[in-house]
Amino acid sequence: MLMTGGADNASFEVLYEDARSLAQQKVDQIAARLRDTPTRTHVRHGEVWDKLSPIVAENGIDPIVVGTRGRGGLGKFLLGFGG
Repeated sequence: MLMTGGADNASFEVLYEDARSLAQQKVDQIAARLRDTPTRTHVRHGEVWDKLSPIVAENGIDPIVVGTRGRGGLGKFLLGFGG
């Protein structure tokens, strides 16, 4: 798309929805493997703490475990400390 002069908003919306759908499928697969454990799943896009903090507050969650991919050192340490 970028080589043909760019992508319009509709194209980005389709790409975003495809990515969100794939993420939801993956989360559902993981939740299915945890069938004996009470589980609620959420798929969100954006800054981690901006999206996570309302879910934590609404559900009284403690502790929080967040997986990372592609972060190392200081990036891992700082993840989640922005809120």
